[in-house]
Amino acid sequence: MIFGNINNLSEFPFLEEQVKECFEYAKTHDLASYEKGSHEIDGDNLFVNIVSYTTTTPEERFWEAHKKYIDIHFPLEESELVTVMETARVPGWGEYDEAKERMKAPACEGGSTVTLHPGDFAVTFPEDAHMAGLTSGEEKTIRKVLVKVPV
Repeated sequence: MIFGNINNLSEFPFLEEQVKECFEYAKTHDLASYEKGSHEIDGDNLFVNIVSYTTTTPEERFWEAHKKYIDIHFPLEESELVTVMETARVPGWGEYDEAKERMKAPACEGGSTVTLHPGDFAVTFPEDAHMAGLTSGEEKTIRKVLVKVPV
């Protein structure tokens, strides 16, 4: 996982070009005005999902991992916690769901947690199982951008 702030991208010169393209898109478009759903940037090569959900405890969430896409998480209005753990260390993976392009596993202890505030981002790779939508206090509804970048 890579964690940072969109205003400090010069600290990440090693990022892949498609990831840099995603950040450029985020900086030059008012993503907060986008409606919920999927929005193409470059067809299946790069697209933005605007999602909304209520944050909750880890016990109410699940681990997920992807094979074909890197996820880039950007909270729009509220903060959320994202926990990441090496995919191979998460027990109980179900079958890979080709249509949703993800594997799911029940919550378990472990991993490292970061707090994403508006302007922050987390890049999760296929080897990064992640559990997003977590709260450290009261539950709240958040809107966030989830960019999908092909591996």
